Amino acid sequence: MKNLLLILLVGILIGCDTPPASTTSQITTPPVEDRIFSAKDFNGSWHGIAKVINKAGRFDCNQHLTIEVDNDGGVTGKIGWSILPKKSETDDNQKFGNNSSGEKVDKHTEDIIGLLNTEDGTLTMVEQFESGTLKGKMRSDGTLELLRTQPGEFHVVTHAILKHEQKD
Repeated sequence: MKNLLLILLVGILIGCDTPPASTTSQITTPPVEDRIFSAKDFNGSWHGIAKVINKAGRFDCNQHLTIEVDNDGGVTGKIGWSILPKKSETDDNQKFGNNSSGEKVDKHTEDIIGLLNTEDGTLTMVEQFESGTLKGKMRSDGTLELLRTQPGEFHVVTHAILKHEQKD
C-alpha cells in the first residue's frame, strides 16, 4: 500500500512539473490567401440579395451596406434592406420586417459601428439602436459575405453576398 501511495505521489509531482500552456503562442495562422486587407478594400457601398428568416417567414430582400473604415480598422456606416416586390398576383404572403420601435415596415436602415480585422478580412459590427450583430468576410472573388442576427421579440437572421459598388 505504501508503494502504491509513493508511486501515485511521484506521478502527481511529475505531472505538476509540466509548464503551463503559453497564452502567447509562437505559431501564427497565416492570413486568408496570404493577403493583408486595408480600409480601402471595404470602404463604400455594397449591394445584394439577402435571404431572410423572421416572424413573417422566409423571403428575400434587397440588402445594402455603406461603410467607412478608418486606418485603425474602426467601422462606421449604415445597413439597410427593402422587401422585394411580390413575385406574382397570387403571392399573398405579406412579408415584413420591423423597425427599432417594433413597427412592421417594408424597408429599414440602421446605423452601425464595428471593427475590421485586416489580417483575415473579417468585419464584426453591431447596430447602434437594436440588438443586431453583423459578421462580414471578404471572399476571394471580391464580394462580401454578410451574416446578420438579431435575437428577441423582433428576431431576424439574414445572409447575403454583397458586391462592391464601383465609383465612376
